[in-house]
Amino acid sequence: MQHPAWTLVVIGRVIADADLGREAMDAALAGYRGRDRRYAFKHPYGALRAGPSLGWYAAGYDLCYDGWDEAYREKIAKAICEYNEGKYMSLEELVNGKRHFPESNHWGMQVGGGALALSRSSPAGRRPVSGTARTRA
Repeated sequence: MQHPAWTLVVIGRVIADADLGREAMDAALAGYRGRDRRYAFKHPYGALRAGPSLGWYAAGYDLCYDGWDEAYREKIAKAICEYNEGKYMSLEELVNGKRHFPESNHWGMQVGGGALALSRSSPAGRRPVSGTARTRA
């Protein structure tokens, strides 16, 4: 699975170009779709695609965190923490496996992607989510 916007976030971090990472994240928030149109931050094709998409952008947030100013980090953190692209595609529903169950081979992608968004280095891990305060390790 390849996310062109995610790829730019990684490249931006590797070459220490936070602006490139920001450009990629802005494209994702605007609804950019790459070659595999099923995976996107906006309007992914169901919970199976929403989990990994959300997880990769949360990882991109972590990679570019130190290169972005506080206001921009807050904007991206809010978008990730308040993620809700429809039925079974909110952050809470993804991490709770509301669409698929452990017996399904789709469950891990759905839950795992949401879990990345809740990890300590991601947006939700750096701020309160659902009444649970978390701090960066």
